[in-house]
Amino acid sequence: MLRRAKKTKPARATPGWVAWAVIAGVALILCVGLAVGAMQWMGGGSSTSRSAASPAATTHTTAAPNTSNRAQQDAIANRPMPEGGPDPGSWTR
Repeated sequence: MLRRAKKTKPARATPGWVAWAVIAGVALILCVGLAVGAMQWMGGGSSTSRSAASPAATTHTTAAPNTSNRAQQDAIANRPMPEGGPDPGSWTR
């Protein structure tokens, strides 16, 4: 006598809206991360250490540099470069 195979219930598939919700959530997280990264890269992020360290550094003048300032810059640029460098063993993280 032949035996009939038992009928099994098919595995329940995840509803379509759940899959789309997960994809949308991951996409949202990626977009926010990219936006924050772009702002940091462009310097738009707020940093308390930059503003607190030197408040005078935020004031910029657009006037052309005077000749004494230019001469001072040229004198600094014409100095010889120092030999060697920092000891790599002294670098810490």
